[in-house]
Order: sequence, then structure tokens, then C-alpha cells
Amino acid sequence: LPIHIQPKEFTFLKPNDYFEQLKKTLRIFHQASRENILCQQQANQAYYNKNRLDPQLKSGDKVFTRIYVSKGKLDPKFSPIPKIVVEIHHPMYVVEDEHTHIRSQVHISDLRPISFE
Repeated sequence: LPIHIQPKEFTFLKPNDYFEQLKKTLRIFHQASRENILCQQQANQAYYNKNRLDPQLKSGDKVFTRIYVSKGKLDPKFSPIPKIVVEIHHPMYVVEDEHTHIRSQVHISDLRPISFE
């Protein structure tokens, strides 16, 4: 069996037909890929948001803020001193300490509302 060297140039009888078919095929592939990506994004979003809480806080609500520096695994994750919500720019909130009146900007995921129910 002789070794066949592939030609360096391609010759087509109707290059426009081939090019049009290639464009059509690529368009179909891109559309299918786009639909698949959107379907996967919606499935991931539904899975992520299935048990997710989305608390909406009001101005004047008391909340606990997350403590990031912990010395041990049994230390509390949230501060025992409540803070008051002053400004709302959802998902960012400005909270103020009741005693020191220091304001800090905190993301909603780092806040836990105090419920008196």
C-alpha cells in the first residue's frame, strides 16, 4: 500500500454551494449550542435557588452580622450584638451598631434577621 500524501489545495466544483452549506450547518450548531447553554443555566439556577432564602429587610430591622475571624469551630458565626439596618441598596445594606453608632456596609448573605415570633 503506497502512502497517500494529502493534497495541499482543495478544489470544488461549486464552491458557493459548499460554503452556503457550511454556513447553514454552523448556524444550526450555534443555535443548538445556545439553546443547550440556556437550558443548563436554567436548570442550575433552579437547583441553586431551590432551598435558598431571599430575605427582604426593612429600614429599622435588627440583624446579626457574620463574624469572619473565628478562633475555633465552635465559635459563633454571627455577632451576638444586634445591629440596625439604616439604608437599603439590595443586596447591600448599611447597618449601624446601636452602642457605638459605627456604620458598615454588608451584603445580604452576611446578615441574619432577628425574628421575635
